[in-house]
Amino acid sequence: MKFKEIVLMLLVLASLFSITNVVTYVSAYPLITVQVLHDNFEAKPGDTIIIPVKVANLGNESISNVTLYVVGPEEGFKYQTRIIKSIAANQSILQNLIVKVLSPPAGVYSLKVVAVSGSNFAQDVFKVKISAEIDYIAEINVSHRYYYGKDVTAKISIKSCANTPIIGTVKIHLFHDNKLMQSYSSTIYVESGELWSHSIYLPKPEPGNYTIILKTDFYGNVKVINKSFEVYQRILNYKAEFQDGAITVYVKDERENGVPGVIVKINGIQFTTDEYGKVSYAVNKPGTYRIQLNLNGKVVETLVEVKKPFIRVIQKNETLFIHVVDPTGKGISNVTVIATGSAGSAYAYTNASGWAQISLRETGFGTILLNIKNPNYLPIKETVTAEKPLEHLTTTSQPMTNTTIPSVQTSTSSTVPAPIKKSAAGYVSLIVLIAALIFAGTSYVAFFMPIKFEEQLDKYYFVKIKAPKLRGIKNFRYEKQINAVDVRATKGNVHIEGNTVLWEIEELEPEEEAFLQVLL
Repeated sequence: MKFKEIVLMLLVLASLFSITNVVTYVSAYPLITVQVLHDNFEAKPGDTIIIPVKVANLGNESISNVTLYVVGPEEGFKYQTRIIKSIAANQSILQNLIVKVLSPPAGVYSLKVVAVSGSNFAQDVFKVKISAEIDYIAEINVSHRYYYGKDVTAKISIKSCANTPIIGTVKIHLFHDNKLMQSYSSTIYVESGELWSHSIYLPKPEPGNYTIILKTDFYGNVKVINKSFEVYQRILNYKAEFQDGAITVYVKDERENGVPGVIVKINGIQFTTDEYGKVSYAVNKPGTYRIQLNLNGKVVETLVEVKKPFIRVIQKNETLFIHVVDPTGKGISNVTVIATGSAGSAYAYTNASGWAQISLRETGFGTILLNIKNPNYLPIKETVTAEKPLEHLTTTSQPMTNTTIPSVQTSTSSTVPAPIKKSAAGYVSLIVLIAALIFAGTSYVAFFMPIKFEEQLDKYYFVKIKAPKLRGIKNFRYEKQINAVDVRATKGNVHIEGNTVLWEIEELEPEEEAFLQVLL
């Protein structure tokens, strides 16, 4: 026998010896098998499936810690896992595995039962048929009450709880006080888990009771839902005023509670009342402001007059007399007057006629800043100059009483005349005669002639006309060449023509007064 043949025979014998040893080695280990006793199951969402399983050990040695579980779709199912502690050689065990059906789409699913112990692995396949489940949630989302003047939106929604797309009909009816107001009908398609919606919009509906009826039908699954709401009219009241530099508007209900959310326009600028029913708008210019409010859908208007006071200042020795008047020339009471000069500040309040007095000993002489404040008027600041009187002419001013200081009052000083002696009787007679003549003249003026007074204070020019005691004035006409920006009068017609102010009054009753104010 040749050498090559001998080597080949030895290799064949070695191979046979190795195969015999491997078979003997494998057969010494356990062998697992798993079998699902039912191949097909049928369920619907929410069901629980019990899977009977047979696990066998075909080997000649026992096996331990066998893990038994189900493999399937990650979503729509929930699976149970079991541990078998031990299976003897050539023995089998029956086990039940639980599969929870959550919400998978309808259809047929292929699942596996797996048994594992160390390197031993076995599996078996079974099928689960999930039947179609038709379910959905129908809702009407609308509040119970709305106040008149507010828009109303009702939202209709259909949410699919089915495990398959659904097709059905939706019918909506809207009634107002039992009368059909609107109708809507449609066939809709909704995917599994999706939401369909429809809105009913009512712009500022009339007061009354409203009812929405929703009827849905999906494959015979019929649902009917009713939802009612009320539109009611509130009894609202309001107040608009100017105070402390701002126009304030209050809106309250019948219980005097502040009403939020009310639209308020002040000269076209829109605001909304806060939680206390209040709107505040700061102003710094005089004029007439138009207020508009939307009360329950009804727009109401009112006017607020913002006024700026005017002052006249008269110095008498060491006292400043300040007269604070409104645009008609009427004195304003309870006005705070703050005067600040080189020596300090002094405070005073106007009396019933609008007069206040400031001691120049407290403020010093020279430039005086007057700060005029009243909650019902715009604040003003004016600068005046106070002259220091000569020492020998200075007299102490008397305290100001509630008596109105005459509007025609000038600051004059004179020495006190010496006492009249008895020997000067002739001079006394002459003085009496002159006084009588003066009295007669002034009486004639007071009783028969009109009285006119004109005065300029800073950028304001004032004119006062007063009818005499015994007769009135008819067809009064005043004409003044002056560069005027604005004019106002308490009576009659006044206007500006170029650089001339014309003021005409048809009639003034006896002792009746009229005032003209010119802004330069």
